[in-house]
Amino acid sequence: MLSKLGLPLPLDPSQKLPFRLSTLAAAEFLLVLSYAIQSLPGRLSIFVPTACICLWMLACTRADFPPANHPLGWRVGIGCRVASIFLFASTSVLEKVMVGSAEKRKHSNGDSVLRNLWSGVQTWFNPRCINTASEPRSSLPPRPHITNRRSSFVIRQLLWGSFHFFLMDISTTLLHFYDIRRQTPLAPKSSLDFAFNHKFGLLTSVSYFGTLYTTLSYMHYALSAFSVGLGITNPCDWPPLFNFTFEACTLRKFWGTFWHQMFRRIFTTHADFFSELLHLPPDSQITRYFKLFCSFGLSALLHLGGDGLALQSVSKSGCVKFFMLQAAAIVLEDNIIGLTSKLPAQRNLRRLLGCLSVLIWFGSTLPIWIDPLLDAGYVDTLNQGYFSPAMGLWKGVWFRQEFNTRIWDEIFRVQNH
Repeated sequence: MLSKLGLPLPLDPSQKLPFRLSTLAAAEFLLVLSYAIQSLPGRLSIFVPTACICLWMLACTRADFPPANHPLGWRVGIGCRVASIFLFASTSVLEKVMVGSAEKRKHSNGDSVLRNLWSGVQTWFNPRCINTASEPRSSLPPRPHITNRRSSFVIRQLLWGSFHFFLMDISTTLLHFYDIRRQTPLAPKSSLDFAFNHKFGLLTSVSYFGTLYTTLSYMHYALSAFSVGLGITNPCDWPPLFNFTFEACTLRKFWGTFWHQMFRRIFTTHADFFSELLHLPPDSQITRYFKLFCSFGLSALLHLGGDGLALQSVSKSGCVKFFMLQAAAIVLEDNIIGLTSKLPAQRNLRRLLGCLSVLIWFGSTLPIWIDPLLDAGYVDTLNQGYFSPAMGLWKGVWFRQEFNTRIWDEIFRVQNH
């Protein structure tokens, strides 16, 4: 379609330039600078270079090592920048996103440039708005007590971080194993064999979510220990990244309470802005569901940026379909809960059945998104010579690359026989 309109098509992957972390760092710096600038013309002047850098990275760059096209950090960084360009369209939207902006900006006219820049760094570093008026308190887990000693907090965070690193190693190994089994000729090619495909689809989905959960968790624990240990932040600034497991008893609560809320501020402020722009009636059901689909649409856009770099094509990504299915399923779920709310059932039983239904739902829908990523070698990114304590204790294989080779040899040996 682009060629018919006379627009240049994206470059062939072999023609793209190597991806540079310095370019991503430049985009991050511009975002911090935009938070620090008070005037709307100044913010708008940063919009153009930020948007150009983001689009250039997505359309014209690739990693020299193909599996490295989809590291989680690049994916979130690039996708977040694409979603964040809307922030420059309205002063009111940007002010809602600023951490403590309403209080700080009243007395900041005489502040130095460095102080404003430090305020921008704080906004960039605090995506969940912890200890600010914008903090979603009802959606966050309980925070550490304010009287906690720094030394005990740091030790506890390091222990929890080590534990989650061990869990991440296990989940990543399982994800790689299920991915291999999914792609080998031993797997059935007929879609009629639903039981096999659904079994490995569910196991792969659980392993994928486990990898995301444990990776983000151990990074959160490590960063909190580092920040509190150096005296930059306090223990009360670091509530757990994920909520309690039983909060995932519905899809709405999974995304709105259990899962990390690092992008909640971006999605909700934009959804509010667009609903006000369309003059939708406040507090109505149509407005509530409009904001729901708007938020998941922005989430799809955010993740599509990462998928575009990983797959070198946005058309191959399944994230848009996946995230819009979540919004549609939440609408259906709300109606089902409304119809069955008066049925006699214990609260714990309802939660258990709800968690099982959420698990089955993700086992059925997550492959829509992750299968193209797995086919493109996303798992290979997680298994390039990394230290593996789980496999070292179990098999004496301390690095994943060696473990990967043994798995392939074993599978091919079974096939040949």
